[in-house]
Amino acid sequence: MSREAFVEGVLHGGDRGLGATLLRFLLTPLAWLHRIGLEIYLLPYRTGLRKRYRLGVPVIAIGNLSSGGTGKT
Repeated sequence: MSREAFVEGVLHGGDRGLGATLLRFLLTPLAWLHRIGLEIYLLPYRTGLRKRYRLGVPVIAIGNLSSGGTGKT
């Protein structure tokens, strides 16, 4: 079984082996922390303390342009 197939089985609950169960047990608290962090980040938007803005023109965003010196062409 490939690594990708194993991870997919773990994440989707299809793999019930000992390794998959252990990995799910270890990753679940990290998923909870991620969810809590996301909720904290979104709270000011939901309560109106921060506002979203729309620009008047279409925007194309290309990630990581400000760091590094290669791979931008």
